[in-house]
Amino acid sequence: MATERNQTLRDAVERLAEPKREVVLLCYHEGMTHELAAAVLEIPLGTLKSRLHAALKELREHLCDEVRS
Repeated sequence: MATERNQTLRDAVERLAEPKREVVLLCYHEGMTHELAAAVLEIPLGTLKSRLHAALKELREHLCDEVRS
């Protein structure tokens, strides 16, 4: 069951557009702070936060759809 959930999450992250996927991976997989991730990507902190918010919203919607199906 956990393996199936992990794969569903991986698939959902892979479906994200690259800019959103990058911020999710840096902040959650690599454990970077928002400030460090923004510096690595050479984008303003506000842009990183906006992308991360949009990415998490998209992931939430996708995962909720998976549960309903």
